[in-house]
Amino acid sequence: MSKKRMMWKTLSVGVGIILLMWGGSLRADENLFINPGFEIDEDANGIPDGWAFAPCAWTGSKGTIEWDGSVSHSGKHSVKITRTNDKGKMSIRSRLIPVDSGSTYSFNGWLKSEFPKESKGNTYFTINGYKNGKFVKQMRYTSIIKTTTDWTQYKSSVNTGTAIDGLKVTGVMFGPGTIWIDDMSLGVQELKKTSSSTTPAVKPTPIVKSEEGYLRLLQNRKLNGTRRREAG
Repeated sequence: MSKKRMMWKTLSVGVGIILLMWGGSLRADENLFINPGFEIDEDANGIPDGWAFAPCAWTGSKGTIEWDGSVSHSGKHSVKITRTNDKGKMSIRSRLIPVDSGSTYSFNGWLKSEFPKESKGNTYFTINGYKNGKFVKQMRYTSIIKTTTDWTQYKSSVNTGTAIDGLKVTGVMFGPGTIWIDDMSLGVQELKKTSSSTTPAVKPTPIVKSEEGYLRLLQNRKLNGTRRREAG
């Protein structure tokens, strides 16, 4: 793991939290997840900020979900799910992310898996749609992983249509085995047209790393502070 890569990941995790405190906003094509690399646990509860653990979805489900500091795709941390039986499932969920109607959002996340040969376990990511804070439907899911794999990036995209104003992304695991999740990203791929006759559609834009927004935020705050001092 290079020092530069670790530095950028550490910078990126604070973007959403700082913006909430400062009142700024990210560009549409930037990462909408807070703490996308699971590096921050400000309240020291063992769960990375901006995420929730669902350890036992059904009665009899056995296993653990933990904030892992020994295995990661980048930086120092990932989320590790270990299951020991076939009953139920376990998952990690993002916070509810407000989105625009009629727009397309792209998701990608990194996952490493270890499944015993005799295991019927599997894992995948889902993108779920919400309206006024209530679950509406499962909109899309990534490829289902059933074998042992090294770190692999999985991608998907959804159009929110008219019925969806919020998204949650979930990493789900069934059956015995172990998975690690890291470096999650959600961003705008295409914004809704404001006028079909006068405004062209926004071209799909690749998701950029959150650290770019973070650096821009620091620069803007510095400039604003300078201007206030000059005005005073």
